[in-house]
Amino acid sequence: QAVEAGAPPAPATVGNADVDGEERALAPRGEAKRGARNLPKSPVDHPFEFIRELARAAYEGDGEAQYRIAKELDRCEATLLLVRKASDPEVAIWNLPAGWTHSMKERAFAEYHRCSRLLREDPFAGLPQRPGGYTVGYWMSRATESGQPLALVEKAINSLPAATSESDEAEGVRTEARETLVKATLSGNPDALLLMGFMMRGSNDPERESQGAAWMLAGCRAGADCGFDSAIVPIWMCYDSGDVQCQPGLDVETMLGRALSPAEFTQAHARYERISAALRARDAEAIRAQLGI
Repeated sequence: QAVEAGAPPAPATVGNADVDGEERALAPRGEAKRGARNLPKSPVDHPFEFIRELARAAYEGDGEAQYRIAKELDRCEATLLLVRKASDPEVAIWNLPAGWTHSMKERAFAEYHRCSRLLREDPFAGLPQRPGGYTVGYWMSRATESGQPLALVEKAINSLPAATSESDEAEGVRTEARETLVKATLSGNPDALLLMGFMMRGSNDPERESQGAAWMLAGCRAGADCGFDSAIVPIWMCYDSGDVQCQPGLDVETMLGRALSPAEFTQAHARYERISAALRARDAEAIRAQLGI
């Protein structure tokens, strides 16, 4: 495993905006729609300032801004929750339980300093007050309503564990998840393909895991965020610098290939080719068949 158990959760990222043209479902990342905002890669260096600058656009309905705010807040909360009630947050981090290695504490220490302004100030002070405040859940819900592709993927995949039975209600959940994922995959956002595949790989269903590998390949080969510093697949969060799977220069596709046996990779690649054909044709029915849901 590239990520050590007990590590702070990895961030997700937002990909490029929808792209134009007949090949938009497999368009490279560089072909963003004219006028799209070019946001820095997640996680940003100064989350308080980043969130404050996007707050008004998000409030007014910008789905990309809503999603990015939610993910930056969520990532910071993973560390800030550890120290929120501490009189001395730095000491609290170094006193974390023995399960936290020194390198993990160093990362948490750096995260605390990156995010600490969010403990002292409200980045949403310029927005109207609302009951419950401007939480991660609020912004993710808004992003989903706006149709932001990665938000749609997260909602759909996260709904599936509750839909394992054969009841009519469970089938309704699966149907809704399928249609949501079809919408996300046809958005032209390659990061949505990668995120969907990565979340599928985290299931306990061997069939869905294999399907997830194929979608990850589709995302990477369409131009998704698949480098060593991918904000979707957290290679960069490796804690053991001696692990051969954690060396800078490794990319998501190579790591995936190492995780699969030759037979598994062959199967995933065959599924990837079917996925690619379905995306090029913008064939919603063929895409449904490749979701494994």
